[in-house]
Amino acid sequence: MKNQFINKKNNFHKKNIYILSDCFVPTRNSASGMIYNLAKYLVHEGANVTCVHSGKNPIQNKTIFIDYDLDGLNFITLDLFTYLRNKNVFLRFMFETTLSFFLSIKIIFLFKKMKKINLIIWYGPSAFLWFPAIVMKLISGAPIYYILRDIFPEWLQSIGLLKNKLLFMVLNFLTYPQYICPDKIGIESPENLLLIKKKIKNQNKIETMYNWPSIYYL
Repeated sequence: MKNQFINKKNNFHKKNIYILSDCFVPTRNSASGMIYNLAKYLVHEGANVTCVHSGKNPIQNKTIFIDYDLDGLNFITLDLFTYLRNKNVFLRFMFETTLSFFLSIKIIFLFKKMKKINLIIWYGPSAFLWFPAIVMKLISGAPIYYILRDIFPEWLQSIGLLKNKLLFMVLNFLTYPQYICPDKIGIESPENLLLIKKKIKNQNKIETMYNWPSIYYL
């Protein structure tokens, strides 16, 4: 149940907030748990929260989500090629680009609902979700806060999975809108600020946002 003593003066009370990501619980990774925590916190603060992500819709598949408190949350999901997400780098690329395209189409069909958005929170590490993020922004006029985790494609290069310079340039070009469309970008560590500042002219849109617990029940 929502807290009956919500401070009505907070910045989130009665705001329509959409959280865009490529995963959600019960997927077992830190990102899913952190998104779940964020969504529950915003509900606790009185916001109307909608999670937009890949996978099963919790409203239609309640038994899968029996261990999670989804009270107050709404969902827009796309269960398409989700099984490819954790296979290998190439299939992950296919999954993320496909998700980005078809999720954007679904968002367009929900045009009336999108017009009511007050804030879009886009959670990395999927760098290809700039497409649905910008579609939501164009329809609603709402600002985008991008929580940038792994910096793509640089992280692939840093661990030795991406050695072809031409391929790096192509991926960098395809994902560069991730730095243009957000109104604010939160970087998970101060060490990454130097790298991001080389990519973004407007330094005022960058700030450090530290990680929070991946699983925590309010």
